[in-house]
Order: sequence, then C-alpha cells, then structure tokens
Amino acid sequence: MSSDVVVFIVVIVVLLGATLETARLIRLGRRSLGWPTAKGKVISLEVIPVLRGNGGSMTYRPTINYRYQVKGRDYQGDRLG
Repeated sequence: MSSDVVVFIVVIVVLLGATLETARLIRLGRRSLGWPTAKGKVISLEVIPVLRGNGGSMTYRPTINYRYQVKGRDYQGDRLG
C-alpha cells in the first residue's frame, strides 16, 4: 500500500471521528433547549490575573458565585459554562 493511500485512509478516519463527535455535541446541545430556566443573582464576580509559566504570558481567570431558586428550593453555585 502506498503512503498516499495510508494518508488518505488516516484523514478519512479522523474526519469521520470528528463528524461523529460534532453530531454528539449537537444532540447534547439540543437537549438543553428543554431545560427549565430560573432567575438568579450574582453574589460575587472577580477576574484573577494568572501568570503562565516562568516569564510567560498573563491570562485571566474569571470566578463567580451566584444563587437561584427552583420550586422554592435555594441553590448556590460557582461554575461557569
């Protein structure tokens, strides 16, 4: 088998895998459209500077705390999507 054929087969397999993963993520996203919604309140919000490595670039990490209520029950969280 020539190297061109092997490369072609590898590319096809990678593209097929990427297509299947994209389809899976689209299905998951569509499911979330039916999720209930709730109003919430941001308790705290901060952006923390983070230095990457020795002398590396500066990046920023957001942090958040929030609370919300669903069916009379209080919830609190800190996760960002």
